[in-house]
Amino acid sequence: MTTFVCFGVDLFIRAIYFNILTSPSDYLREVVNRKLPVKDIIKRFDEIYAKIKTYYVREDIEKEKANEKRREELARLVA
Repeated sequence: MTTFVCFGVDLFIRAIYFNILTSPSDYLREVVNRKLPVKDIIKRFDEIYAKIKTYYVREDIEKEKANEKRREELARLVA
């Protein structure tokens, strides 16, 4: 019984992850499995990819700001 409950919870979480938080690779797999023409789904794929790219670009900007701050502090200490 415990195994069934754990499996059910895991399946539920994966279903939510797959259907709501779709990654570009998951989306392409679904399209290929359904044998849909790729050129028809490219807009949706670009939307998913843009969200991910925006997230990582934002993180890179924050890291670069932190690095610049460290460089300025180091330059002040050296001077």
